[in-house]
Amino acid sequence: MAELKAVFLDHDGTLVDTEPYWIEAEILLPEQFGLTWTEEDSVACIGSPMPVTAQKMQDLGIPMTIEEIIEDLCSRVLAMIDEQGVPWLPGALDLFENLAAEGIPCAIVSNAWRSVVEKNISTLPEGTVQFILAGNEMVHPKPHPWSYAHAAEVLGVDPAGQVAIEDSLPGTLSAEAAGMNVLVVPGIAEVPDAPTRFRVGSLTNVSVDTLRAIAAGEFAPTVVS
Repeated sequence: MAELKAVFLDHDGTLVDTEPYWIEAEILLPEQFGLTWTEEDSVACIGSPMPVTAQKMQDLGIPMTIEEIIEDLCSRVLAMIDEQGVPWLPGALDLFENLAAEGIPCAIVSNAWRSVVEKNISTLPEGTVQFILAGNEMVHPKPHPWSYAHAAEVLGVDPAGQVAIEDSLPGTLSAEAAGMNVLVVPGIAEVPDAPTRFRVGSLTNVSVDTLRAIAAGEFAPTVVS
């Protein structure tokens, strides 16, 4: 029976409601060149590495390099965070506080670039998050298992039986492939049911005991509020 030794969390759509920011940025950039990128195009890219999204935009006809497209999108999202504040999802801050009180380390594992992740995480008390692995640092991005396996290695825990919290299918597949149990929260893009995927309606009622039960395989894989 696995014991909860660390928690691994996605960022966009899991901890912060920034997916709408990314969607807006992805729609606005092509408009500058008289091109159309739809919300459906953005939804299809949720959970994918940023270079994949940038490549699709380049294929659409945007006359910029992959790096320039990513930098532009990140700059737009950072500006939205400055203007509107960090859009923490319900329960996220309480969960961080409870994990810190229990002395359970956390890692953020995100396909987003470090500049965006750090912008949001900087509002947390120092020491809340022990490790950040961002998209521009990944040897193999999600859904490859490397990202979650590497984060577990950095925190000094065996990934088998530990808990990852995700809202996208690529992230869920990545954590599962690394051997972790996955708690799925609702996102813009649906994650199909699977016997090993545990679900909640939000992070609001997720306690450390909830995560311990998931690590031990004792939490029913159903949706709760």
